[in-house]
Amino acid sequence: MIFYSKKMLYAAGIFFLLIVVCLVNPLYPKERITGGSENSAYSEMSQKREQMRRLIKQREEEGADLSEVMSVLEQSRIARQNGDKQESIRLLDKAITLLEKGGFTKPKQAETAAITQGSEITVELPVGSAQVEVTELVPDAASGKDIKTGGPAFKSYNLPADNKKVRLKLGGVPLFVREITSQSADKQTKQAVSNCKDSPFGIHDIDKFDERLADVGACWVRHAGKTALIWDMAEPEKGEFDWSRTDDALNETHRSNIETIVNISTFNHWDQGRGRGRGSKKLVKDITAYQNFLQQTVRRYPFVKAWQIENEPDNKLFWPDTPENYLTLLKVSYQAIKRANPDAMVVIGGASHPTALDGKFWTDVFQLLEKQKGKERYFDVFDIHWFLHVDRYMQNLEQLTEYVQNARVKLNKAGYQAVPIWITEMASYSGSPMELGPVSEKQHAGELVKLYLHSLSQGVSKIFWVRLIEWSGFKGKTNGYFGNTGLINNPLNDGESHKKLAYYSYKKLAELFRGINLKDINILNPGGQAHAYKFIKDGHPVYFVW
Repeated sequence: MIFYSKKMLYAAGIFFLLIVVCLVNPLYPKERITGGSENSAYSEMSQKREQMRRLIKQREEEGADLSEVMSVLEQSRIARQNGDKQESIRLLDKAITLLEKGGFTKPKQAETAAITQGSEITVELPVGSAQVEVTELVPDAASGKDIKTGGPAFKSYNLPADNKKVRLKLGGVPLFVREITSQSADKQTKQAVSNCKDSPFGIHDIDKFDERLADVGACWVRHAGKTALIWDMAEPEKGEFDWSRTDDALNETHRSNIETIVNISTFNHWDQGRGRGRGSKKLVKDITAYQNFLQQTVRRYPFVKAWQIENEPDNKLFWPDTPENYLTLLKVSYQAIKRANPDAMVVIGGASHPTALDGKFWTDVFQLLEKQKGKERYFDVFDIHWFLHVDRYMQNLEQLTEYVQNARVKLNKAGYQAVPIWITEMASYSGSPMELGPVSEKQHAGELVKLYLHSLSQGVSKIFWVRLIEWSGFKGKTNGYFGNTGLINNPLNDGESHKKLAYYSYKKLAELFRGINLKDINILNPGGQAHAYKFIKDGHPVYFVW
């Protein structure tokens, strides 16, 4: 997962320079590192590092908007990751030049106006009845702490429709609109319950099973992190299996009628002969042993609907091997899983962020897939990861749209037209992470609803929110972005524990989507910044508007 905030990128820029210093020899052509010039190259990079630190600190103290500089540093990081070392150095020099030049403006305030749509606007929504029921999809409270026993209150009211058009006042809270007819009223008492397998509502990563997963309406759980399937731990010695890590988590999820996708980490010390940890993974050597492990696993957990091979393979920390070898791994995994359970889905490792799809890794992957077009299959689901930048909300929605469309174009070209797209990692935050501005629980809940609706309207089949309970100390960071994205406050962060408003909005949205046909979505155009989506629920039209 990758999220870019301004201050995080400042730190990333400095961290990147430290990495460059450690890897200075490969960054320079051999002819430059001969004799005494090696020390000279090291000295030059040390000077760049100190210069960058000094300039960033100076411009921060001036209150400068360094977004352009941070963008260049991010391009430099991506170039380095893609193996273009000279381009990486060129972009570093460009960032230093920008910092030296100065003339920066003050940083822009977070675009809450774009999120809340500023002052109220009024739109007309075409409907098929003389009256509608409108329900706000964020609880009428300032915080989840204010919710009393019995559940939250979602404001609901009726409005007349003149000439089959209803006038809606829109602010920051998304609305659910139901046409009132005698038929629809009858249907509401016999609401259909859709198959959980087809539900778009998922939660990413749990430390252990939590009964609130069922309460919140999650139909899917992505087992990653502590509950992922790690070959090195499940088969610590060749032929000797230990299922204790996964038995409890997977069986309990299944008993609660929640579907699962399990992320598989394919490193094993006795197979690959390297130390554990990130950056150690390579294509498995003993393919037969690996496939045997997969088949035993899949047969042990026949209820698992989807198996994902590695995570974010475009990130060299997760997959330092080649795109070619990743596809080989994917292919042999697909074969083994399908032999054990033909109905199980195989999910490709998720794209870490939008620009990664056009980077070297995924470009190579899709080129290789095109060559195999019409021949062997490698996966059943394509996965992307995406996180909201709160200070660029509208731009982010455009980015998300382009991201999904870009993935679909590439899949179609490679012969995977029918493959669904999932987002197994998505989030926004509430609170005040140290690198970002404050966001209220009310705004957070509204964002969750809008992100789900927008993603579904773009053809995404499933969305997994990060996560049920806030992380604490994620990657060693106190009060970071991912310590604030969960639906339930983590007492390890601030001594408090309560369900946030986003928890109740997620639950409400999941309830409303029971009986909705996800294949019949119409994107309406109410005008201005307003968004409206028409669905069919139990045979009757319903609308989501924001």
